[in-house]
Amino acid sequence: MNQGAAPLPEQAETLLTVGVNGNTMLPLYRHGDILLVARDAPVKFGDRVVVESKASGLLGGTLVHHGKDKTVLNRGGHPNREITLQSEDLSFLGRIVWASQ
Repeated sequence: MNQGAAPLPEQAETLLTVGVNGNTMLPLYRHGDILLVARDAPVKFGDRVVVESKASGLLGGTLVHHGKDKTVLNRGGHPNREITLQSEDLSFLGRIVWASQ
């Protein structure tokens, strides 16, 4: 994933665009899809999110758990594709609010 064009002017502080590179988010999103991410939106179990990990960069998936110590994402709809990120490794977490598919 890579950060794309500038956020919308009226919401520049909270929205950003992210381009999907590769197929790690299949079947949810494909290479070339553009995601609009709300950085400050509340998140809950089952939301599709993008996180920025200090170690791994931008990652996307479905939120399985978000707590004080860790965040767990499912990266493609299969239980064996869950990843756990420690809270101190996260730069931000945002909810995907729109996707061009």
